Amino acid sequence: PALALANVTLALNASQYRAVASNSLGSVASAPATLSVSSSGPVAASFHTLTPCRAFDSRNASGPDAAAPALESGAARVFPLGGRCAIPTTATALSANVTVTEPAAAGSLVLYPGDKPVPVASMVSFRRGQTRGSNAIIKIAEDGSGTVGISNGAPGQVHFIVDVNGYFE
Repeated sequence: PALALANVTLALNASQYRAVASNSLGSVASAPATLSVSSSGPVAASFHTLTPCRAFDSRNASGPDAAAPALESGAARVFPLGGRCAIPTTATALSANVTVTEPAAAGSLVLYPGDKPVPVASMVSFRRGQTRGSNAIIKIAEDGSGTVGISNGAPGQVHFIVDVNGYFE
């Protein structure tokens, strides 16, 4: 069920491994699994719980979120979460519930570190008019800014809410 590798280096990145099961009747190999090695190290060393807290709400007309209304079609925005809801600036990732509300069209949201390009994997998929939430682990920017990016893959605007319940450090 598990493969333990010692002394893993960047040179092993993209190496493929297969599990082989054998008995007296023969053997069979699994589909290949590709090893991904990164020089950035682990995302986090330990998890810290927080009292659930609303870190961002694009529906707010006042307060710290007032300058960030609904996310327009195809738009991406980077916003700071470090320092909000007792999230320390040393946090590397967040445990959160991301909710989409009032979407004008079907689509998906992508959340990602604020210092990286928008990835292709979506975090929350939704239909027009549907309020939908998803639990997620969201990596924070590595540049010390405490930012998270969000991208709207729908052909219409959408509001979003980020409620955090913990962080990795």
